[in-house]
Amino acid sequence: MAEFNLSHSGDLILLGISGGAPVGVDVEQWSPDVEFSDLAVNYFSTLERERLIALDRGLWPEAFFNCWSRKEAYLKATGEGVTNGLDHFDVAFVPGEPARLIADRRDPRATARWSLEALPMPAGYSAAFVTSTSASSRTRYLLQPEMIRRPVV
Repeated sequence: MAEFNLSHSGDLILLGISGGAPVGVDVEQWSPDVEFSDLAVNYFSTLERERLIALDRGLWPEAFFNCWSRKEAYLKATGEGVTNGLDHFDVAFVPGEPARLIADRRDPRATARWSLEALPMPAGYSAAFVTSTSASSRTRYLLQPEMIRRPVV
């Protein structure tokens, strides 16, 4: 049986479908008004905070939203949700670095059980797709406003 997950931000909707395995997707529109360092201190792991702070500040928006979308997609796939915290696992998020789950301190086998990938997005957006490595198929759909028919009221 197929499973699906949905996310939206700004003008985009992202739909992920997986054959017979949990799936999580997240899309985030970059916002210049975000207090990157404050949010990273409160929600990112120690490793992620250190990596973000070490980057040139010009890369912070892309790096921050890469990290956030990957973390949220992972939590949606695992079924944990953000209320259980985002700091117990680490993701790769530096611009130009391949997306991956580095470690999950609550699940030592997580890196072998989960596949995390960054999705190509229009400028100003970050998105991630996470599913079990046992998934028989993986499909992603990106919907933009011009692709959606609005119902007549």
